[in-house]
Amino acid sequence: MSATEAPLDRAVKSGLTWSALNSLLLRVGSLVVGIVLARLLTPSEFGTFAVALTVQTLVMSLSDLGLGTQLIRTAHFEATAPTIATLGALSGAGLSAAVVLASPVIAAGMGSSEATSAIAVLGATIALGGLGVVPFALLQRQFRQGHLLAVTAADFLCGTTVSILLIVQLDMGALGLACGRLVGQAVATLLLFVAARRRPRFGWDTDLASESVRFGIPIAGANVLSWTTLGIPTPVIAHGAGLVLLGYYVLAFNVSSWPMTVLGQAIRAVALPGFSRTTEQDQSVVLRRSLRLTWSIAAPAGVALAVLAEPVIRTLYGDRWAAAWPALAALGIFGAVRVAFDLFASFLLAHGNSRAVFVVQLAWLVTLLPALVVGVRVGGILGAALAQVVVVTVVSVPMYVRALHGIGVDASGLAGALVRPTAASAAAGAAGWLASQAFSTPALALAAGALAGLLVYGSLMGRQLLAEADIRLLGSRRAPVTP
Repeated sequence: MSATEAPLDRAVKSGLTWSALNSLLLRVGSLVVGIVLARLLTPSEFGTFAVALTVQTLVMSLSDLGLGTQLIRTAHFEATAPTIATLGALSGAGLSAAVVLASPVIAAGMGSSEATSAIAVLGATIALGGLGVVPFALLQRQFRQGHLLAVTAADFLCGTTVSILLIVQLDMGALGLACGRLVGQAVATLLLFVAARRRPRFGWDTDLASESVRFGIPIAGANVLSWTTLGIPTPVIAHGAGLVLLGYYVLAFNVSSWPMTVLGQAIRAVALPGFSRTTEQDQSVVLRRSLRLTWSIAAPAGVALAVLAEPVIRTLYGDRWAAAWPALAALGIFGAVRVAFDLFASFLLAHGNSRAVFVVQLAWLVTLLPALVVGVRVGGILGAALAQVVVVTVVSVPMYVRALHGIGVDASGLAGALVRPTAASAAAGAAGWLASQAFSTPALALAAGALAGLLVYGSLMGRQLLAEADIRLLGSRRAPVTP
């Protein structure tokens, strides 16, 4: 390893460790809060908030305009930051005002007029998010994930506390959740500046603005398409099956997102700046090593959620939410695949190929919409979940492989990195399912299935995972490890 690689290696490992801790603590906290909320809210109220959150997430992804990615990649951060700050503030404020004013129309179009107030409140968070683009990018660029952990924790604690108080004391339901989210976003934006040790500084350079917009528009478009793809089941199910079934689907989808939330967010935090600084290395090798380690963790997590879906739902959320488990069984693998997709997208963006990410997301959305309509009509929320799995397998995977091949990545090497973790996950899943069938009590079935799956997967993959821990992520490694 060269002298220049060593500091990057240490920074990546430190950033990944803190980011993983951040994601894990957030997921555990969200799980606990989700269990509490599942007992405070009805499925209909949960569905109403899901409609509002879908709108907010979609517009928030557009307001960024890819500006954060541009700042992470640029070699001239301080010269670029004031212009990016101005663009972020303007786009955030403009889109925020548009969402607030159009909230009645948006809610009606999404099939839930009850969500109007929640959409308007969440719309106000978009302006706050636009203000925090620069400090957030700086912290990610410098792999300062420990600072981001503190910001995320404060956001979560403040927002959750306000939400629960409003729901319990004032019976505000979905609107209480939206108000809590607004408070959390305000706290997070303030603390980002504190953690980055900088004040808001605005400026304008026409050339920089034009360059940033040209690079960022495809990224913003891809972000919008990505969140639209994930959110499009919300209006389709709301119109086709009603808010109650939507509530069940949203719960199943949230649980299926655990691998993405814990692992995907941890990797995303370091992947883009890390890949951007390893372009002089063999890119097929860099991506293959990253994918192998990522999939070795994501695959068993997704399989476990799929085969233990019923005891997971019944144990954590109670029998009232039991109708959600068939959808979770189908969505478990989908959640794991999303982790790999996030890695692919970060790799393409690090190489300046934002257009390829946009094209993949566009094709994914265009094919998913009719599949969802048919799936919901034929099979309800289970049909919607199966539509997600089919489209990802048939459309998205081949397109990502083709895009990566276009920048010189060996596709056969990527496939080879997936074989052993996939086979081990399938074996562990079978063992977990068989063990869970021996118990009728959901908690015992979950414990037995999880333990059996863990033992089988550990016996098959333990040595490789220990060897992977010695790999210098996104760079060279100390000793050879068999792919």
